[in-house]
Amino acid sequence: MPGWVVVRVLGAGAMSEDVAAVAGARVVRLRALAWQVFVPTAVFGMGAGAAVPMYPLRALELGAGAGVAGIVVALSGFGQILADLPAGQLIARIGDRRSVAAASVCGALGVLLAIAAPNLGWLAAGMLLTGAASAPWPPVRPGPPAPRCFPCGRRTSA
Repeated sequence: MPGWVVVRVLGAGAMSEDVAAVAGARVVRLRALAWQVFVPTAVFGMGAGAAVPMYPLRALELGAGAGVAGIVVALSGFGQILADLPAGQLIARIGDRRSVAAASVCGALGVLLAIAAPNLGWLAAGMLLTGAASAPWPPVRPGPPAPRCFPCGRRTSA
């Protein structure tokens, strides 16, 4: 139990500060996690989501049919699958922050490549790069921190 993090949500904690002190845990307010956990994830998600409608239109503009445009857009998901294992190795080697920063730069380059693509091959490469950029995010920013803060037997107890 020492070293656990107890997260207090909107002033109502799962454990009181007294219990946390006795247990050797430290209390972290959810607001303190916002800039480290939620804001970077939201910015990356909104940026990636805002660019999605542009990709099939760009493929159609470059002369692709509807089916080929769909395949080019699907390359983003394929790029994430290809980059999942290397992303895990990168996270283990250089850490969370640096891997997310590198992934963000990779994603920006992929979007720029897709926007400025002179042909479908470059657009496909940009889509693969954009998908690969999203691979480090799930292991680094896994969403709500509660599953890592409390043991399975204590999650539903009041």
